[in-house]
Amino acid sequence: MIKVVIIDDEQHAIEFLEYQLKKIDDVEILGTLQDSTKAVDFIEKLSPDIVFLDIEMPIINGFEILQQFKKPTFKVIFTTAYQQYALRALKIHALDYLLKPIEKEELQLALNEFINDQLFTSDEQVSRLGKFKMGQMAETLALSGAKTIDFIQVDKIMYFEAAGGSYTSVVLDNEEVFLVSKGIGNFEDILADNPLFFRAYKSYIINLTFVKKYLRETDELIMKNNKSLILSRAKKQEFLNLFKKI
Repeated sequence: MIKVVIIDDEQHAIEFLEYQLKKIDDVEILGTLQDSTKAVDFIEKLSPDIVFLDIEMPIINGFEILQQFKKPTFKVIFTTAYQQYALRALKIHALDYLLKPIEKEELQLALNEFINDQLFTSDEQVSRLGKFKMGQMAETLALSGAKTIDFIQVDKIMYFEAAGGSYTSVVLDNEEVFLVSKGIGNFEDILADNPLFFRAYKSYIINLTFVKKYLRETDELIMKNNKSLILSRAKKQEFLNLFKKI
């Protein structure tokens, strides 16, 4: 059970977030608070796993509240109607940053991120998403979904596609798709030593074994599911060299 609290000066925002959270299994709302001046005592008393924290509040804002904790024992998900705070939220290592009105799907992805953090220790940063060595070449990725963690053989992954923000779609050879709350750069790091995977474009990492055709005139790669992916011109020669090695 994930224990959460909500701190927001607007009651209607609290009620809407409560409504969305109650749709998700294994989440317990310990309490809510509108008065930001009482936030520190409120958090310390309830000891939540996650604090949903509004940013713009009277007297003390969300960032100032968080700064009063030298070593937080909880994760923070900032909630706000203002997109300009996103970079600052990321710099202070917030678990997530959600724009109001917050949808259930976004909440589930943010909570999945929390689950991932609990599954893997700080000494396993390189393999946070579940990179396991099983023999010399066989690898598995653990992809956390809303209610399950799916262990996927890396050689079954056709490509990774950036899905906006810090999300990535993982497409398998059977065309099953997993949406993961990790940026595509995380997967590039994880697969850096795997010769089968190649960053063909800023939005794609492809499995070279699933490339069916390369269109020279348009610099497109046709995958085995007939999906057309862009090949960066800067990566063209590197791609051709790698492809010859398979």
